[in-house]
Amino acid sequence: MKHLAPALLILASLVFLTPGLVRASEPVRDWTMLVFLNGNNNLDDWAKFNLLEMEQVGSSDRVNVVVQWASYERKKVDRRYIVKSNTPDEVRSPVLQDLGRADMGDWRQLVDFIAWGAANYPARHYLIDVWDHGTGWHENRARGVDISHDDFTHHWITTQQLGWVLRDAAKIIGHKVDVYASDACEMGMIEIASELAANVEIYAGSQIDIPLRGWPYAQILRKWHARKDTSAADIARLIASEYVSSFKGGVHGKKDATFSVYDLGKTQALTEAIALLGTRLSKLGSTTDRKKVNNARIEALTITNDYKDFLDFLEQLEKEKIEGLGQDVFGGVRRAAADYVIANQVTSGYPRLAKGISIWLPGEKKWFSKYLSQYNALNFSAATHWEDALKNLLLE
Repeated sequence: MKHLAPALLILASLVFLTPGLVRASEPVRDWTMLVFLNGNNNLDDWAKFNLLEMEQVGSSDRVNVVVQWASYERKKVDRRYIVKSNTPDEVRSPVLQDLGRADMGDWRQLVDFIAWGAANYPARHYLIDVWDHGTGWHENRARGVDISHDDFTHHWITTQQLGWVLRDAAKIIGHKVDVYASDACEMGMIEIASELAANVEIYAGSQIDIPLRGWPYAQILRKWHARKDTSAADIARLIASEYVSSFKGGVHGKKDATFSVYDLGKTQALTEAIALLGTRLSKLGSTTDRKKVNNARIEALTITNDYKDFLDFLEQLEKEKIEGLGQDVFGGVRRAAADYVIANQVTSGYPRLAKGISIWLPGEKKWFSKYLSQYNALNFSAATHWEDALKNLLLE
Protein backbone atom coordinates (compact mmCIF):
# COMPACT_ATOMS: atom_id res chain seq x y z
CA MET A 1 0.00 0.00 0.00
CA LYS A 2 1.24 3.48 -0.77
CA HIS A 3 2.26 5.68 2.11
CA LEU A 4 0.29 8.96 2.25
CA ALA A 5 2.11 12.12 3.26
CA PRO A 6 1.40 12.90 6.95
CA ALA A 7 -0.40 16.20 6.32
CA LEU A 8 -2.66 14.68 3.68
CA LEU A 9 -3.33 11.69 5.89
CA ILE A 10 -4.44 13.79 8.83
CA LEU A 11 -6.61 15.97 6.59
CA ALA A 12 -8.21 12.90 5.04
CA SER A 13 -8.89 11.46 8.48
CA LEU A 14 -10.71 14.59 9.59
CA VAL A 15 -12.60 15.21 6.33
CA PHE A 16 -14.19 11.77 6.37
CA LEU A 17 -15.62 12.09 9.86
CA THR A 18 -19.38 11.60 9.69
CA PRO A 19 -21.03 15.06 9.83
CA GLY A 20 -22.42 15.96 13.23
CA LEU A 21 -20.23 13.52 15.18
CA VAL A 22 -17.45 15.92 16.18
CA ARG A 23 -18.38 16.79 19.74
CA ALA A 24 -16.96 20.27 20.16
CA SER A 25 -18.48 20.62 23.61
CA GLU A 26 -16.98 17.37 24.93
CA PRO A 27 -14.80 18.19 27.96
CA VAL A 28 -11.08 17.52 27.78
CA ARG A 29 -10.58 14.61 30.13
CA ASP A 30 -7.39 13.22 31.62
CA TRP A 31 -7.25 10.16 29.37
CA THR A 32 -8.78 8.67 26.25
CA MET A 33 -8.27 4.96 25.70
CA LEU A 34 -8.62 4.04 22.03
CA VAL A 35 -9.16 0.31 21.46
CA PHE A 36 -8.78 -0.99 17.89
CA LEU A 37 -10.76 -4.21 18.45
CA ASN A 38 -10.30 -6.43 15.41
CA GLY A 39 -12.70 -9.38 15.51
CA ASN A 40 -12.61 -9.87 11.73
CA ASN A 41 -11.12 -13.33 12.21
CA ASN A 42 -11.43 -16.39 14.45
CA LEU A 43 -11.13 -14.24 17.59
CA ASP A 44 -14.54 -12.66 16.99
CA ASP A 45 -16.23 -14.16 20.06
CA TRP A 46 -13.37 -13.06 22.30
CA ALA A 47 -13.52 -9.51 20.95
CA LYS A 48 -17.14 -9.35 22.11
CA PHE A 49 -16.14 -10.95 25.43
CA ASN A 50 -13.61 -8.19 26.10
CA LEU A 51 -16.03 -5.49 24.95
CA LEU A 52 -18.59 -6.76 27.46
CA GLU A 53 -15.87 -6.67 30.13
CA MET A 54 -15.31 -2.99 29.32
CA GLU A 55 -19.03 -2.36 29.72
CA GLN A 56 -18.98 -3.76 33.26
CA VAL A 57 -17.28 -0.46 34.18
CA GLY A 58 -17.60 1.87 31.20
CA SER A 59 -16.05 5.33 30.83
CA SER A 60 -15.75 7.85 33.65
CA ASP A 61 -15.47 11.60 34.16
CA ARG A 62 -11.70 11.19 33.87
CA VAL A 63 -11.27 8.41 31.29
CA ASN A 64 -12.95 8.03 27.90
CA VAL A 65 -13.07 4.47 26.57
CA VAL A 66 -13.61 4.48 22.81
CA VAL A 67 -13.66 1.38 20.60
CA GLN A 68 -13.58 0.59 16.91
CA TRP A 69 -15.14 -2.87 16.89
CA ALA A 70 -14.96 -5.25 13.94
CA SER A 71 -17.06 -8.41 14.10
CA TYR A 72 -16.67 -11.27 11.64
CA GLU A 73 -20.15 -12.61 12.47
CA ARG A 74 -21.85 -9.22 12.14
CA LYS A 75 -19.79 -8.40 9.04
CA LYS A 76 -19.45 -4.78 10.05
CA VAL A 77 -17.19 -2.32 11.79
CA ASP A 78 -18.47 0.45 14.04
CA ARG A 79 -17.26 3.00 16.58
CA ARG A 80 -18.64 3.21 20.11
CA TYR A 81 -18.21 5.19 23.30
CA ILE A 82 -18.20 2.61 26.07
CA VAL A 83 -20.84 3.09 28.75
CA LYS A 84 -21.53 0.99 31.81
CA SER A 85 -24.11 -1.75 31.28
CA ASN A 86 -25.57 -4.48 33.45
CA THR A 87 -26.52 -6.62 30.45
CA PRO A 88 -23.95 -9.44 30.49
CA ASP A 89 -24.53 -10.92 27.02
CA GLU A 90 -25.41 -7.98 24.80
CA VAL A 91 -23.28 -4.96 23.89
CA ARG A 92 -25.20 -1.82 24.87
CA SER A 93 -22.77 1.01 24.14
CA PRO A 94 -24.26 3.14 21.36
CA VAL A 95 -22.98 3.06 17.79
CA LEU A 96 -21.62 6.49 16.93
CA GLN A 97 -20.36 5.66 13.47
CA ASP A 98 -21.11 2.68 11.22
CA LEU A 99 -18.13 1.96 8.96
CA GLY A 100 -19.62 -1.02 7.13
CA ARG A 101 -16.87 -3.38 5.97
CA ALA A 102 -13.89 -1.17 6.82
CA ASP A 103 -10.53 -2.91 6.43
CA MET A 104 -9.04 -3.53 9.89
CA GLY A 105 -5.83 -4.69 8.25
CA ASP A 106 -5.19 -1.27 6.70
CA TRP A 107 -2.89 0.88 8.84
CA ARG A 108 -4.62 4.01 7.53
CA GLN A 109 -7.88 2.81 9.10
CA LEU A 110 -6.16 2.82 12.49
CA VAL A 111 -4.89 6.36 11.90
CA ASP A 112 -8.41 7.45 10.94
CA PHE A 113 -9.79 5.94 14.15
CA ILE A 114 -7.20 7.78 16.23
CA ALA A 115 -8.02 11.08 14.49
CA TRP A 116 -11.75 10.52 15.00
CA GLY A 117 -11.27 9.56 18.65
CA ALA A 118 -9.08 12.56 19.41
CA ALA A 119 -11.50 14.94 17.69
CA ASN A 120 -14.59 13.55 19.42
CA TYR A 121 -13.13 12.67 22.83
CA PRO A 122 -10.17 14.98 23.48
CA ALA A 123 -7.88 14.27 26.41
CA ARG A 124 -4.57 15.31 27.88
CA HIS A 125 -3.22 11.79 27.52
CA TYR A 126 -3.90 8.90 25.15
CA LEU A 127 -3.55 5.13 25.35
CA ILE A 128 -3.78 3.20 22.07
CA ASP A 129 -4.56 -0.51 22.37
CA VAL A 130 -4.44 -2.72 19.26
CA TRP A 131 -6.38 -5.94 19.94
CA ASP A 132 -6.01 -9.01 17.70
CA HIS A 133 -3.68 -11.81 16.72
CA GLY A 134 -0.03 -10.83 16.91
CA THR A 135 3.07 -12.59 15.65
CA GLY A 136 5.92 -10.33 16.70
CA TRP A 137 7.78 -8.30 14.11
CA HIS A 138 7.19 -10.66 11.17
CA GLU A 139 4.57 -13.04 9.85
CA ASN A 140 3.47 -16.45 11.02
CA ARG A 141 1.86 -18.53 8.29
CA ALA A 142 -0.68 -20.03 10.69
CA ARG A 143 -1.95 -16.69 12.02
CA GLY A 144 -1.24 -13.99 9.46
CA VAL A 145 1.43 -11.38 9.96
CA ASP A 146 2.60 -8.84 12.49
CA ILE A 147 -0.70 -7.54 13.95
CA SER A 148 -4.39 -6.89 13.10
CA HIS A 149 -5.12 -9.46 10.40
CA ASP A 150 -8.46 -8.99 8.62
CA ASP A 151 -9.84 -12.28 7.26
CA PHE A 152 -12.13 -10.50 4.79
CA THR A 153 -9.36 -8.55 3.06
CA HIS A 154 -6.34 -10.68 4.06
CA HIS A 155 -4.53 -7.48 4.95
CA TRP A 156 -2.62 -6.77 8.13
CA ILE A 157 -0.57 -4.03 9.78
CA THR A 158 3.16 -4.63 9.49
CA THR A 159 5.69 -3.48 12.06
CA GLN A 160 6.90 -0.71 9.76
CA GLN A 161 3.31 0.42 9.14
CA LEU A 162 2.64 0.43 12.87
CA GLY A 163 5.51 2.89 13.12
CA TRP A 164 3.78 5.09 10.52
CA VAL A 165 0.55 4.91 12.52
CA LEU A 166 2.17 6.13 15.73
CA ARG A 167 4.08 8.85 13.90
CA ASP A 168 0.83 10.19 12.48
CA ALA A 169 -0.94 9.72 15.82
CA ALA A 170 1.63 11.94 17.54
CA LYS A 171 1.01 14.64 14.94
CA ILE A 172 -2.74 14.38 15.42
CA ILE A 173 -2.68 14.73 19.22
CA GLY A 174 0.19 17.23 19.26
CA HIS A 175 2.63 15.22 21.39
CA LYS A 176 4.03 11.73 21.76
CA VAL A 177 1.42 9.05 22.35
CA ASP A 178 1.49 8.44 26.10
CA VAL A 179 1.02 4.66 25.96
CA TYR A 180 0.93 2.19 23.10
CA ALA A 181 0.00 -1.35 24.14
CA SER A 182 -1.01 -4.52 22.32
CA ASP A 183 -3.60 -7.01 23.51
CA ALA A 184 -2.01 -9.42 21.04
CA CYS A 185 0.52 -12.24 21.11
CA GLU A 186 4.31 -11.91 21.01
CA MET A 187 4.53 -8.12 20.78
CA GLY A 188 7.03 -7.64 23.62
CA MET A 189 9.93 -7.24 21.19
CA ILE A 190 12.76 -4.74 20.94
CA GLU A 191 12.29 -4.56 17.15
CA ILE A 192 8.65 -3.44 17.39
CA ALA A 193 9.18 -1.05 20.29
CA SER A 194 12.11 0.59 18.50
CA GLU A 195 9.90 1.27 15.48
CA LEU A 196 7.61 3.33 17.72
CA ALA A 197 10.21 4.91 19.99
CA ALA A 198 10.31 8.37 18.37
CA ASN A 199 6.57 8.89 18.84
CA VAL A 200 5.56 6.95 21.97
CA GLU A 201 6.47 7.47 25.62
CA ILE A 202 5.61 4.04 27.06
CA TYR A 203 5.27 0.71 25.22
CA ALA A 204 3.66 -2.43 26.63
CA GLY A 205 3.09 -5.97 25.41
CA SER A 206 3.46 -9.69 26.01
CA GLN A 207 6.52 -11.68 25.01
CA ILE A 208 4.50 -14.88 24.68
CA ASP A 209 1.01 -15.76 23.45
CA ILE A 210 -1.93 -13.91 25.00
CA PRO A 211 -4.56 -16.40 26.28
CA LEU A 212 -7.94 -16.04 24.57
CA ARG A 213 -9.54 -14.08 27.42
CA GLY A 214 -7.00 -11.28 26.92
CA TRP A 215 -6.73 -8.35 29.28
CA PRO A 216 -9.13 -8.19 32.25
CA TYR A 217 -10.67 -4.92 31.09
CA ALA A 218 -13.16 -4.56 33.94
CA GLN A 219 -10.45 -4.90 36.58
CA ILE A 220 -8.12 -2.53 34.74
CA LEU A 221 -10.78 0.16 34.22
CA ARG A 222 -12.13 -0.12 37.76
CA LYS A 223 -8.70 0.54 39.27
CA TRP A 224 -7.81 3.16 36.66
CA HIS A 225 -10.97 5.16 37.40
CA ALA A 226 -10.21 5.05 41.12
CA ARG A 227 -6.76 6.59 40.70
CA LYS A 228 -5.91 10.27 40.31
CA ASP A 229 -2.95 11.93 38.60
CA THR A 230 -1.94 8.74 36.83
CA SER A 231 1.18 8.85 34.68
CA ALA A 232 1.68 6.89 31.49
CA ALA A 233 4.05 4.53 33.29
CA ASP A 234 1.52 4.04 36.11
CA ILE A 235 -1.23 3.02 33.70
CA ALA A 236 1.03 0.62 31.78
CA ARG A 237 2.19 -0.97 35.03
CA LEU A 238 -1.43 -1.30 36.13
CA ILE A 239 -2.30 -3.16 32.92
CA ALA A 240 0.72 -5.45 33.34
CA SER A 241 -0.13 -6.25 36.95
CA GLU A 242 -3.86 -6.83 36.42
CA TYR A 243 -3.32 -8.84 33.24
CA VAL A 244 -0.84 -11.29 34.76
CA SER A 245 -2.75 -11.51 38.04
CA SER A 246 -5.89 -12.44 36.12
CA PHE A 247 -4.12 -15.60 34.93
CA LYS A 248 -2.65 -16.49 38.33
CA GLY A 249 -5.95 -17.99 39.41
CA GLY A 250 -7.71 -14.64 39.10
CA VAL A 251 -10.74 -13.71 37.00
CA HIS A 252 -9.33 -15.41 33.89
CA GLY A 253 -8.14 -18.62 35.54
CA LYS A 254 -4.67 -20.12 35.27
CA LYS A 255 -2.61 -19.73 32.12
CA ASP A 256 0.99 -18.83 31.34
CA ALA A 257 1.29 -15.08 30.87
CA THR A 258 3.98 -12.42 30.62
CA PHE A 259 3.72 -8.67 30.19
CA SER A 260 6.44 -6.06 29.84
CA VAL A 261 6.51 -2.28 29.96
CA TYR A 262 9.26 -0.27 28.24
CA ASP A 263 10.32 3.34 28.76
CA LEU A 264 11.00 4.28 25.14
CA GLY A 265 12.95 7.34 26.27
CA LYS A 266 15.70 4.86 27.15
CA THR A 267 15.78 3.24 23.70
CA GLN A 268 18.98 4.87 22.46
CA ALA A 269 21.06 3.71 25.41
CA LEU A 270 19.84 0.13 25.00
CA THR A 271 20.30 0.00 21.24
CA GLU A 272 23.83 1.41 21.60
CA ALA A 273 24.65 -1.34 24.10
CA ILE A 274 23.17 -4.00 21.81
CA ALA A 275 25.08 -2.53 18.86
CA LEU A 276 28.35 -3.05 20.78
CA LEU A 277 27.39 -6.64 21.56
CA GLY A 278 26.43 -7.19 17.93
CA THR A 279 29.73 -5.77 16.69
CA ARG A 280 31.69 -8.15 18.93
CA LEU A 281 29.59 -11.11 17.81
CA SER A 282 29.98 -10.21 14.13
CA LYS A 283 33.80 -10.27 14.53
CA LEU A 284 34.02 -13.75 16.06
CA GLY A 285 36.16 -15.78 13.70
CA SER A 286 36.67 -19.21 15.20
CA THR A 287 34.15 -21.97 14.71
CA THR A 288 34.52 -22.85 18.38
CA ASP A 289 33.40 -19.38 19.51
CA ARG A 290 30.54 -19.32 17.06
CA LYS A 291 29.38 -22.71 18.33
CA LYS A 292 29.46 -21.36 21.87
CA VAL A 293 27.16 -18.52 20.81
CA ASN A 294 24.87 -21.02 19.14
CA ASN A 295 24.79 -23.05 22.36
CA ALA A 296 23.72 -19.92 24.23
CA ARG A 297 20.98 -19.34 21.65
CA ILE A 298 19.71 -22.90 22.03
CA GLU A 299 19.65 -22.67 25.84
CA ALA A 300 17.91 -19.31 25.91
CA LEU A 301 14.14 -19.22 26.37
CA THR A 302 12.39 -19.77 23.05
CA ILE A 303 9.42 -17.55 22.27
CA THR A 304 8.91 -18.92 18.73
CA ASN A 305 11.21 -20.79 16.39
CA ASP A 306 13.23 -17.63 15.72
CA TYR A 307 12.39 -15.27 18.63
CA LYS A 308 14.31 -15.60 21.91
CA ASP A 309 14.26 -13.89 25.28
CA PHE A 310 17.12 -11.44 24.78
CA LEU A 311 18.25 -11.08 28.39
CA ASP A 312 18.17 -14.83 28.94
CA PHE A 313 20.30 -15.21 25.81
CA LEU A 314 22.71 -12.68 27.31
CA GLU A 315 22.88 -14.73 30.53
CA GLN A 316 23.56 -17.96 28.63
CA LEU A 317 26.14 -16.20 26.46
CA GLU A 318 28.05 -14.95 29.48
CA LYS A 319 28.35 -18.52 30.75
CA GLU A 320 30.22 -19.52 27.58
CA LYS A 321 33.29 -17.41 28.50
CA ILE A 322 34.08 -16.16 24.99
CA GLU A 323 37.15 -13.98 24.58
CA GLY A 324 36.21 -10.43 23.62
CA LEU A 325 32.85 -10.62 25.37
CA GLY A 326 33.39 -9.21 28.83
CA GLN A 327 31.73 -6.97 31.37
CA ASP A 328 32.14 -3.90 29.18
CA VAL A 329 29.58 -5.58 26.90
CA PHE A 330 27.39 -7.55 29.32
CA GLY A 331 27.33 -4.88 32.02
CA GLY A 332 26.44 -2.17 29.52
CA VAL A 333 23.49 -4.12 28.14
CA ARG A 334 22.21 -5.03 31.60
CA ARG A 335 22.35 -1.46 32.89
CA ALA A 336 20.57 -0.12 29.82
CA ALA A 337 17.95 -2.87 29.93
CA ALA A 338 17.26 -2.21 33.63
CA ASP A 339 16.35 1.39 32.78
CA TYR A 340 14.37 0.36 29.69
CA VAL A 341 12.19 -2.42 31.15
CA ILE A 342 10.21 -0.65 33.87
CA ALA A 343 7.85 -3.57 34.53
CA ASN A 344 8.04 -7.29 33.79
CA GLN A 345 5.17 -9.37 35.15
CA VAL A 346 5.16 -13.18 34.79
CA THR A 347 3.13 -16.14 36.00
CA SER A 348 4.80 -18.99 37.86
CA GLY A 349 5.64 -20.80 34.63
CA TYR A 350 8.12 -18.09 33.67
CA PRO A 351 9.78 -16.72 36.82
CA ARG A 352 13.37 -17.46 35.86
CA LEU A 353 13.58 -17.10 32.13
CA ALA A 354 11.15 -14.48 30.84
CA LYS A 355 13.08 -11.29 31.49
CA GLY A 356 11.02 -8.84 29.47
CA ILE A 357 12.47 -8.41 25.97
CA SER A 358 12.28 -10.67 22.93
CA ILE A 359 14.62 -10.36 19.95
CA TRP A 360 15.05 -11.95 16.54
CA LEU A 361 17.60 -14.75 16.90
CA PRO A 362 17.12 -17.33 14.12
CA GLY A 363 19.24 -20.45 14.18
CA GLU A 364 18.78 -21.41 10.54
CA LYS A 365 19.81 -19.61 7.37
CA LYS A 366 16.39 -20.14 5.78
CA TRP A 367 14.71 -17.94 8.41
CA PHE A 368 17.46 -15.35 8.22
CA SER A 369 17.31 -15.14 4.42
CA LYS A 370 13.50 -15.05 4.32
CA TYR A 371 13.18 -11.98 6.53
CA LEU A 372 16.48 -10.13 6.03
CA SER A 373 15.27 -7.45 3.61
CA GLN A 374 12.24 -6.76 5.81
CA TYR A 375 14.50 -6.55 8.87
CA ASN A 376 16.85 -4.11 7.17
CA ALA A 377 13.96 -1.64 6.84
CA LEU A 378 13.43 -1.46 10.62
CA ASN A 379 14.76 1.26 12.91
CA PHE A 380 16.32 -1.37 15.16
CA SER A 381 18.43 -2.65 12.27
CA ALA A 382 19.58 0.87 11.41
CA ALA A 383 20.57 1.51 15.03
CA THR A 384 22.30 -1.80 15.78
CA HIS A 385 23.08 -3.73 12.56
CA TRP A 386 22.03 -6.79 14.54
CA GLU A 387 21.66 -8.71 11.29
CA ASP A 388 25.46 -8.57 10.82
CA ALA A 389 25.91 -10.51 14.05
CA LEU A 390 23.25 -13.02 13.01
CA LYS A 391 24.87 -13.57 9.61
CA ASN A 392 28.21 -14.40 11.22
CA LEU A 393 26.71 -16.83 13.72
CA LEU A 394 24.52 -18.94 11.46
CA LEU A 395 26.00 -22.41 11.25
CA GLU A 396 23.21 -24.32 9.43
